[in-house]
Amino acid sequence: MSDKINLKALERKAYLAYYEDGLLDMGIGAVLAWLGGVALTELDFPFYLWYILGVSVWTSAKKQITVPRMGYVKFRETRKGRVRKLIYVFILVLTFIMVIGVLLFKSTVAVETPGWIFVIRDYGDVIFGAIFLGGGLMSVGYTTEVKRFSYYGGSAFTLHLLNHFLTLNPTWDIWQAMAPVNLLLGVVMLGNGYMLLRKFKEKYPITGEPMHE
Repeated sequence: MSDKINLKALERKAYLAYYEDGLLDMGIGAVLAWLGGVALTELDFPFYLWYILGVSVWTSAKKQITVPRMGYVKFRETRKGRVRKLIYVFILVLTFIMVIGVLLFKSTVAVETPGWIFVIRDYGDVIFGAIFLGGGLMSVGYTTEVKRFSYYGGSAFTLHLLNHFLTLNPTWDIWQAMAPVNLLLGVVMLGNGYMLLRKFKEKYPITGEPMHE
């Protein structure tokens, strides 16, 4: 029984060590900072290109930084199942946001605008910022068991809720209204992720040749 408990404890330690590198913090932070910067500067650059670039850089960094220090670890199916469910939820949420974005765009040229569109326009920063972003980050914290993401989520929820009542510019659209909080939170996550990365490299120095698949 004690051996079984020890194995679970070792697996959990190895699992959590994969998130000590701060790369996930930096990846999400970079996306939030980009979203905030693009909204404020009104830069027209497709999000999916940044998404593809971000995922590619994160995957490459994980292989070059984390894997040589931690190796490849195969986790239990139950733990991997939780991560898969989280990915499915994020896909659904992103799809929902894209659909809402298209509907909002079409409503600007429609003769009659549905009532729910006005609700989205008036409370979109709360819906997308406080509920989706804040709830999403807290879900990451719960699923990965990394508490700092729950703190990120709580901060996102609180700041976006406050920002709704303290809008800097009433003429801004939903994404511009969310931009200051996203930019601030993104910079904080990038900075914290960088500090974690430095500590990770010091804690797990490479003693031999890097491992490759």
